[in-house]
Amino acid sequence: MPVEAVDRVLAQWRAELDAIQANLLEFEDMMMFRIMKEKAHADELAGLTKQTVFGALSTVEKLWTGLVALEAVYKAAKEKRDKLPRFGKGKVVEEIERLLSAAIVLETHEVPFDQRGLFASGERTTEARPAELKTTMARSFESARNVFVELQRHTTALHEELEGTTVQIEGLQAREAACQSTRSTELAELAAAFAVIDDRRKRDPLSMTTTIQLQQELRPYIVNAKARVQELERGRSTVRTDLDAAAKNLAMLGAQARSDLRRDDAALTRPLANSLAKLEWEMTGGRWAAARNGLIEWRREAEALGAIIAELKRSHVVLETVKTKRTQCLELMKRCDASIDRPAGLIAPESTKAISERLHNLTTTLLEGRVDDARAAFTVWQRDCNTLSTSLDRAIAANGRPLDKLWSLKDRWATAQRKTEEAKRRGLVVGKALATFGERAAALMSASRIDLEEAERMVYAYETRLEELVLRL
Repeated sequence: MPVEAVDRVLAQWRAELDAIQANLLEFEDMMMFRIMKEKAHADELAGLTKQTVFGALSTVEKLWTGLVALEAVYKAAKEKRDKLPRFGKGKVVEEIERLLSAAIVLETHEVPFDQRGLFASGERTTEARPAELKTTMARSFESARNVFVELQRHTTALHEELEGTTVQIEGLQAREAACQSTRSTELAELAAAFAVIDDRRKRDPLSMTTTIQLQQELRPYIVNAKARVQELERGRSTVRTDLDAAAKNLAMLGAQARSDLRRDDAALTRPLANSLAKLEWEMTGGRWAAARNGLIEWRREAEALGAIIAELKRSHVVLETVKTKRTQCLELMKRCDASIDRPAGLIAPESTKAISERLHNLTTTLLEGRVDDARAAFTVWQRDCNTLSTSLDRAIAANGRPLDKLWSLKDRWATAQRKTEEAKRRGLVVGKALATFGERAAALMSASRIDLEEAERMVYAYETRLEELVLRL
């Protein structure tokens, strides 16, 4: 083969390898690929979808392995071409031709002893010539790509189908909310049934097929929910029913205050009780319109009171969470000091005393009947509490980083030691430099309080020297 032909072949190889890499990178940048890969790593897939996606992801890994193998062949051939002598070119050209057509070892598998023959080797290799490998990779690429293209199409279709059902359910929930503040059993069951289907859509979309399947599964729940909403709407048509519901709501607010705030103080609901008594008086006098209009404002005030009571309860939970974060932050600092010599970047957590006292004062304001003042103060408290929580999150992250670095360094050291043992079995002779680095790294890593910076330098030096030695084997 003339040198010019060799150059053309190498140029074609380079173009093909660049195309493979570009297409694989674009493949892995597909939204559906990223979503499914993340779900696969988080074990959020199931059934047919899990089986299909895992197979496709394995195929993509093999494509990258194939690309690496082809790149190695190209690099070897290109180096020979770049060093082509002025005399004796023919022999080198023949070597390049053999390189570009010789079988490539793709995988090496250990053969168990009980499966070997007398003359068999302990290892079995998988080989393929470049042309065969490229053909196989092309088929594999198309197969894996089709998996995610089909998944995109299928999940989009399922999402559109479920979107219509979502709108229908939200419409029923909105109509129910206009009738009562609590969720009915029928709507709760519908939401739960829909949640099960939606979870299946997310975890195993390939197991779901048609709109008819969705309709058959949800129809009984939708029928029951519609009947319940219509019943509520009929009940809402009479002011008497609304007033009775308001009286019950008032009692619930009292119970909520006793349960959530641990207080039994009638002053909290007295303004609402007085307003409801006035509306009853209006109805008794035949002034239905006035009673109906007055109920709108009464419900608004009752909902506002119930909301702030509920928010106060949740705020106590949030406060406990913030306190827990502070404790976690302090514990991380303690662990860092115990295992790391002069840990850097630690952040001392802020105190929660002031925010706790303000929440107590806010509750007192509400119990005194000053709902508007309590609501305004509560907004400020929530903002400050969120700020404190965010600050503690940053402190937790900062105090955890030295420990994360320590664990990572320990993993690297263990991996380096394991690689050393494997290399020894392949003939590695541990030189003075590697031994020195190893002794120093071992001493640092076994200390009761580890100097992270020095230990990392030693482990890196050991890793680098080990890699140089392994490449010479």
